[in-house]
Amino acid sequence: MTAAAATAIVRKTDRNLLADNGGPIIITTGWAKSVLYRLNFVKRRGSSAAKITVSNFEELKQQYLFDFKSVVVMDEIPPQLIFNWDHTGISKGCQSRGSHFELG
Repeated sequence: MTAAAATAIVRKTDRNLLADNGGPIIITTGWAKSVLYRLNFVKRRGSSAAKITVSNFEELKQQYLFDFKSVVVMDEIPPQLIFNWDHTGISKGCQSRGSHFELG
């Protein structure tokens, strides 16, 4: 993944720099990590473990439901347009455990 990202960056800049196209740059994992680090990209790992507990969960839940019901009534949203959808298992992008993000 790291080498592929670095290759794409170099290819977008100037594909003739790559060794495959006669250039001097041979992409290795170490080289790719160095380039991505210097471009302020870091690898973050996702976690599904909850780390924060809310002491007043029930109170917050009731307030949320009250607010939700108020909006439904005020905006006259019909029940058939209200969906309860759990998107926990849906991936948003890269399929590996970690993804590259720009720092800052």
